[in-house]
Amino acid sequence: MLFVGYAQENNNPSNQAQKLKKIQLSIKNYTIEKFKSIGSYSGYSFGELITIKPKEILELDQLLSLTDKLPSLEENYGDKLDSVIAANDSNIALKKQEIRKNKIYHYYKIDHVFLIRDKKGTVTLYEIDFFLYPNLKIKDVTIELKTELTAEKKDLFVYFIEQFPLIEDEDPYYQNYTNQKMHKQLSDALANAKENKEAVFHQVLEIVKFIRKYNKFDPDLFCAIQIKKWIKNNNKSTYKLNYRAGKFTRLKNPSSSDRASNFIMYHRFRYQSASSKMKQSALSFEFDANYLIVEIIEYKKDFDQFFD
Repeated sequence: MLFVGYAQENNNPSNQAQKLKKIQLSIKNYTIEKFKSIGSYSGYSFGELITIKPKEILELDQLLSLTDKLPSLEENYGDKLDSVIAANDSNIALKKQEIRKNKIYHYYKIDHVFLIRDKKGTVTLYEIDFFLYPNLKIKDVTIELKTELTAEKKDLFVYFIEQFPLIEDEDPYYQNYTNQKMHKQLSDALANAKENKEAVFHQVLEIVKFIRKYNKFDPDLFCAIQIKKWIKNNNKSTYKLNYRAGKFTRLKNPSSSDRASNFIMYHRFRYQSASSKMKQSALSFEFDANYLIVEIIEYKKDFDQFFD
């Protein structure tokens, strides 16, 4: 997942580091070759290397592990220990034969985030899962995320992925602690995004932009700004003509238990209708845990109750 590590393969640290370096170089060369007709490559983060083992290899691992344990189990098996060891050795030989015969092998998986700048200057971000054979050649790829970045969003992305400070404070301990916490929360949001990963990614960049501007994250102000943008810029908005912002409520949790992690904000405003008359209305905006708008409801009357 984007910016999130995986459990590493349990090998000798020195060998693992060498293997990881070779894999990253293999992926870099592969990516440059595949995209050379499109544009230039700029590599950023790699996830940690994981090993994917078919069940036959996992079964062999269990048999080999049993080989190490059996000598200490004499009290359990008594005189039968030698025959148990022999049977296990036979099972190991048969399992190895099965693996060789069927050409079964493990492979590796690692994700990589990079940018491609095409010949027109358009920057596209990719997050790709790379699958590699044991000889470290590319087996397959899966695109997890592909999205274009404006110049501003490209700068925000680099600022975020390089984990530069989001806030500044006179107390260096507080600054480091708060920045680490914020970076982790934003990275976790991306890691947990499934169906709407692109939307969450761009939302993370908007949050980074907000924090850098205000030197803090204020959810109420952030959502109020989003509401204004939606009314003014969204094609589905019918309130943008002479829109006059009124009151915003604080974020509230909805009463429904199945949406307990969501938030609701009410907004009262005036706008010019199709009949050219100024009208007053109110909307409720429901936000998910990442402060993305998930539902909008209009209230044409009896909405003052929300603003008491």
